[in-house]
Amino acid sequence: MGIETLRVRAAGKPYRWLHDSHQGRFNILYGGASSAKSWSLGLYLVSEKFWKLPGVGLLICRKTKPAVRTSCWRLVEHWLSEMGLWSQCQVNRTNLTITSPSKSFIQFVGLDDTEKLKSVEGINYVWVEEATEIHERDLWQLHIRCRAHNPHEQNTVFLTFNPVDPIRNEWLKKLTQMAPKGTYLKRPARVLMVTYRDNPFLAAEERATIEGLADSDDEYDKIYRQGKWATPSGVIYDNWDLVEDIPPVDDYGYGLDFGYVNPSSLIWCGIKDETDLYLREMLYETHLHNQDLIDRMGQLGVGKEDVIIADSAEPAYIDEIAEAGFNVHPCIKSGGQGDKSFVRTGINRIKRYRIHIHQDSTNLQAEIGSYKWRHTKDDDLLDEPVKFRDHALDAVRYYVGSRPESSETTIIQVPDWLQAELNNAM
Repeated sequence: MGIETLRVRAAGKPYRWLHDSHQGRFNILYGGASSAKSWSLGLYLVSEKFWKLPGVGLLICRKTKPAVRTSCWRLVEHWLSEMGLWSQCQVNRTNLTITSPSKSFIQFVGLDDTEKLKSVEGINYVWVEEATEIHERDLWQLHIRCRAHNPHEQNTVFLTFNPVDPIRNEWLKKLTQMAPKGTYLKRPARVLMVTYRDNPFLAAEERATIEGLADSDDEYDKIYRQGKWATPSGVIYDNWDLVEDIPPVDDYGYGLDFGYVNPSSLIWCGIKDETDLYLREMLYETHLHNQDLIDRMGQLGVGKEDVIIADSAEPAYIDEIAEAGFNVHPCIKSGGQGDKSFVRTGINRIKRYRIHIHQDSTNLQAEIGSYKWRHTKDDDLLDEPVKFRDHALDAVRYYVGSRPESSETTIIQVPDWLQAELNNAM
């Protein structure tokens, strides 16, 4: 099938802008949640670069290899399958490479693997997804690597992200402030901001969730609905760090949050000395049916005896997973479904621990870094979290909040004189 025979629907505003990307060395596409940023760029790179142009190289990156595998790889696979081209490609799932019949290739890498990045050659196009995860020096390195001969047009670097935390991401904020055009590293740069309104394919459920932020929380409303830079305040968890390795723990299990339009999230939770909580993101994927989820759990090595605590709002899903042989149980909720006291109790139990997150768990890091208490428009702080992009943290809360409380015994040291009187009385 030739590329000219394909008919694929695209979000008009971002896709039209991408068609002029050859005008800039750097193309910055940012904005609110569900605004078709990644969806549009994935389609554009697959159809207009990878398949249409022979002998070009594309590098697609996120901060870690697991993150790029579960997001960008799956998006590219979706588009190639949608267009009937997947079966014509050479696919190496181990090295995360896809090669077209015309010898164009896509290489997926995590930017935490610097040695892998140094060995990548032949790159004409770079896409950095979730650019708020990376440092500016990572972009400099990618800019240098994007240097292969291109007989078709100039080489190009693309960035996509939500405008969160302008203090930590000041360098990205400066890039967006040059909109619609400017220069970066003395090269032409183009900028486009989009919101959910620019995505004509957005599911009604997700559209309602994003529009609900206008009445839920002013800061989240700016970032995820309006696509504006803002720093979340009233962040709930501030006692966490990143670790390269997880030590032996005393107890462990999994928290599971179901989703479809929203991601299904499976988080490994390990507790050591009842003081330290270690977390590792095992799964964070959208559009998984329950059988898909069961298959993925098997692929991830989840043991049939391992305890899994799942959202009790989906008893049919839990029953199906249990029938597949997994040791899954509903979380324990006080009151009823959606009970606020259950949420607060789970949060308070998590806050008792020093939290250590494996460095590969990029979606969990993104959630915990902005998970916050609700603010009213009068800036009053409410005793409930904003219900948005909290799927991994809900999974953690199901597991930690459902663990039996350890019995507490207070040991009192009795003075010698009192012990003597007690002995005489006996």
